[in-house]
Amino acid sequence: MRRPQLTFGNILVGTAVVLLWTGGTAYAAATITGADIVDNSVDGIDVKNASIKAVDILDGTVGTADILDGTVRSEDISNGTITQLDLGTGSVASSEIADFDLTNEDIGVLFAEVKADGGLARGNPNVTATRNDVGDYSVDFSRLVSGCVPTATSGPAGVLAGPVTPAVATVGDGDSAFAVAVRMSNLDGVAVDVPFHLVLVC
Repeated sequence: MRRPQLTFGNILVGTAVVLLWTGGTAYAAATITGADIVDNSVDGIDVKNASIKAVDILDGTVGTADILDGTVRSEDISNGTITQLDLGTGSVASSEIADFDLTNEDIGVLFAEVKADGGLARGNPNVTATRNDVGDYSVDFSRLVSGCVPTATSGPAGVLAGPVTPAVATVGDGDSAFAVAVRMSNLDGVAVDVPFHLVLVC
């Protein structure tokens, strides 16, 4: 049997077929875009594992239903981004709070130590005290305290306070919903200027 002989025409046609086949593949791979894919036709099995990154996900498109329960850990959450709105009622137990980490404000207790002249010795932030008259004081907490329960007792105000004259404290509503009125008097009921401690439980 006679072998077919290679001619210039045979080689040219073969080369064209190879170029068409390889070139067609390269063309398809380079020109397929999202517009060429039917919506909702790509499944998880079609996506290479660990190939999707944060830049591939549209902001606001991942909801709680898309996250497996128990898979989000502390290191996945940016510091300072969780507020009380993100916490469910009753979800924080005492075991989750570091010992001695709560302040008076966290447990609803306000306080002020007032000197005999009406100056503030110590107290919560933004507290101010004023002596209106002999034994007559006003303490403003810069927050609503009309629903709090106040208690006042005579006592030294400040670290270096000296002896204090025994006195009786009478507490009442202040001139605003942010303030408490305190009247200090001696054991005979006469108004006197003496330092005192004021505590509010809210």
